Amino acid sequence: MMKKIDWVKIPEGEFTPAFSQQQMEHIREKAYQMVGLDSWSREERFTLDDYLAKVRPYWKMLEIDPQNSKWPYDGGDPDEVLALEDKYRELSHTLTIERELTQMEAFTETSEPGRVKRFATAKPVTMKSFYMARFPITKVQGQPFFNKFPLEEIHQRQINRYEQNDPIPVEWEIAKQYCEWIGGRLPTALEWEYAARGSESLFYPWGNEWDPLRGNFFPTLDLSVRPEHLKDASSVTPVDSYPNGVSPFSIWDMAGNLPEWLDRYSHKGQTQREYHNPAWFYFIPVFVNEPDPMPGYIGFRPVKDEWEPQLWPGFGAASSETAFSRVWENDEDAAYDDL
Repeated sequence: MMKKIDWVKIPEGEFTPAFSQQQMEHIREKAYQMVGLDSWSREERFTLDDYLAKVRPYWKMLEIDPQNSKWPYDGGDPDEVLALEDKYRELSHTLTIERELTQMEAFTETSEPGRVKRFATAKPVTMKSFYMARFPITKVQGQPFFNKFPLEEIHQRQINRYEQNDPIPVEWEIAKQYCEWIGGRLPTALEWEYAARGSESLFYPWGNEWDPLRGNFFPTLDLSVRPEHLKDASSVTPVDSYPNGVSPFSIWDMAGNLPEWLDRYSHKGQTQREYHNPAWFYFIPVFVNEPDPMPGYIGFRPVKDEWEPQLWPGFGAASSETAFSRVWENDEDAAYDDL
């Protein structure tokens, strides 16, 4: 059981956030493979192509100027498209991916504060080094904070349902306060994405090929093919359950399990990730300080800008209430440089 936070130094480096045009075309190809598009009849292909030609401008406008967006059909989707979705069960998921990619292509710059707008052609960025928790914050790691700053009873009951080494869901404000309590902060979107994808900008933390056995994607994974020690796993599993799913920087649990909070910037695809049903990296579970899309079911992991062990040789260094609140008062082995 991990009581102390295991910090990993993420080195300075360059990576390409979002996707290049080539990567997006690869995603589209995979998305349409899910519905066996090559085997469709000519009439079915025409129906889909006609539908996309009409809704793509709407999807773009919905992100660029929502007030002037207008659904191109009377009512909902036309009957012909609904019939295709009935026949090809994965089509709705494919269309969701198509919509996300179309909206990515609509933007060429970052605009309003608190929201990252993706580039049609992704551009490399240089990242400064920082420290990130190797695992999401677990129940055993969070409890000292909750002992000092008690949660509302309903939230504490919710956390009590989890095992000691499970990631815990909290509200954004609580996640932010916890990170500040240990001298850290929540990660930005670019930091989180860099830590997950590495300098090669992988599709997934583990590589470029989808593998549902490398994370807790429980609704999509048949019980018979789960690892033996996870046969009884439900929606949340211990943070160290998937050693084959770590990122290039050895960060665990960045795909599957609970979504995670960010500081200020938005990562697209959150609605898709509500159900832990990913197809490609773009739907990694990350959320921002906005109305909670999954009340009570978002975890977090802290980051630090630099390492400061020299400031905290132990409890004797805690000379004020403010300083003392930044160490784990009820853990006899704790010192600030272990957090």
